[in-house]
Amino acid sequence: MNRVIVLFVLISFAVFAATGASESLPREVRVKGKIDTVTVFTDRALVKRIHALDANDKAGTIRFIELPQTVIPDSVRASATGATVTAISLRQIEKIYGEEWDDHPLKKKINRIEADVRREKDKLDTYNDQLKVLDQMMKLTTAQSDRDARAGKISVDSWDSALTFLEEKKQKYHEKIRTSEEATKKLRKELDKTRIEFNKVTQVAKTSGVEVEVSYLKNSASAKIELEYLVSSVSWDSLYDLRGSAEEGEFQLVSHAIIRQSTGEAWMGAKVTLSTARPSTSMAPGILKPWRINTREFSSSVSSGNISPSEPAAVADSTPSGGPEAESTDASESTTVSITLPNRENILSDNSDHKVTLGKAALKGTLTHVAVPSLSQYVYLKAHLKNTSVAPLVGTINTFLDGSYVGNITLSTPAAVGEEFDVFLGPDQRMRLKRTLKRGDVEKSGIFGGKVQVVNQWEIEVANFTKKSKQVFVYDQYPIAADPNISTEYVGASRNVDTKDANGILSWKIDLKASEQTKFNFTYSLTFPKEVWENFSHGYRDQKKRRYNDVQYYQNASPKAAPVQQQYNIEKMLKR
Repeated sequence: MNRVIVLFVLISFAVFAATGASESLPREVRVKGKIDTVTVFTDRALVKRIHALDANDKAGTIRFIELPQTVIPDSVRASATGATVTAISLRQIEKIYGEEWDDHPLKKKINRIEADVRREKDKLDTYNDQLKVLDQMMKLTTAQSDRDARAGKISVDSWDSALTFLEEKKQKYHEKIRTSEEATKKLRKELDKTRIEFNKVTQVAKTSGVEVEVSYLKNSASAKIELEYLVSSVSWDSLYDLRGSAEEGEFQLVSHAIIRQSTGEAWMGAKVTLSTARPSTSMAPGILKPWRINTREFSSSVSSGNISPSEPAAVADSTPSGGPEAESTDASESTTVSITLPNRENILSDNSDHKVTLGKAALKGTLTHVAVPSLSQYVYLKAHLKNTSVAPLVGTINTFLDGSYVGNITLSTPAAVGEEFDVFLGPDQRMRLKRTLKRGDVEKSGIFGGKVQVVNQWEIEVANFTKKSKQVFVYDQYPIAADPNISTEYVGASRNVDTKDANGILSWKIDLKASEQTKFNFTYSLTFPKEVWENFSHGYRDQKKRRYNDVQYYQNASPKAAPVQQQYNIEKMLKR
């Protein structure tokens, strides 16, 4: 009896010691963690997962599993609230693809539907077998009736009853077969649909071969571990709707963001922040190194068509201030703006467009009209606006005037908060623009001088068919020689130009009253060596001799008048 008691005490002590030892050792728990916040940059995102620790654990190790395929391992960081992180380790694992989806609801649904399809197939097989039995019974009944008829013992009533029985049975089985076939068809359709949905999930939800172990010591009853990491295959772009009137300077700007991601994980119920920061940008400007040059570099630059030794290294923008090609200096590259979305978002990892509205802003501006008749036959409406929204404007702006969509604008440079900027709002169909060649003469042809001068005179007509006065900026140009053998000259205009720069850009500011139109012309000339002009003009005529749109011919009314006079459109001849 004493031996039994001693043995019981020893076993109990051993169990207690083993239990105590197991409780004192940290235990590892495999967790996914809940995606709580996501900060989306222009080319990547910072994801934070949170896992609440068990209230009874004093210390332990948790392993974060199923990290996305595009996780950047060097970016993984862990922190804790109510606990102290003592160690963090990245573990490479061997992945067995497919097994992780066994418990997915769509996978279970596929298995269930496949089982239903098999059951319907078994029913069909049974019904077909039973039809075969009925056919055998029909044959036996027919044979028995034939023997009874030969023996003169035929019973019409019994034969009729047998046939009716077999016919009713066959009809019932055929009905069961049709019902089962229809059920099978519906099941297969549902199966195909579910497989497509499941394939979408499995194709975009791809996990990494890295898992993260985090060891901790708890400091309070309620504690949580936070895991942060960067992922690639993420982007976001701005999209705007600009609404206003062609007559007023009041506009409304609605800001949107388009978020796309194919990281391998779905962000469900995440708090999303959009940031203009660029984590991949270098943190330092770089170091200047000595710049040593020699004469060979000058020779190679000139021969390859690069900047000549006498040409300045930087050329100013040739477009006049406020012109159609004017660009503003980007003042927002060094600033960072973050916008936290008001609601939690569900963003799938399928690279689809996830569009969210960021806000609305009222913009005030002034409207003018711009015409470049050498490039377009339309007069364009331009708005000068100020960015009063909460973020820099960059990207695509969909434009609506008087409730109608007129097109989209792509801003080449961002407009910082508070910065003024210009946008074109498309052609104004209420304005008319026309540019006509009035002169294309060869003014001089010298035997002794060896020079040929060609003069082009253009007439520009602008008409305002609106009910209000409009201000129109008209831009045109004359050629500038880049060869010492060719010279060009701006001869003049019937209307004084407002600006004329060294690159040949001309501009006129015209105020037109309602239903008013105006015409003016300007003239320029080009002087060539005779042989250059002859080779060029003869070759051009040989190629275009039957195209009267390029070389215009005019002839006097009298049949006995002088020969045809050729008018040369230098711009078309040079394929401008």
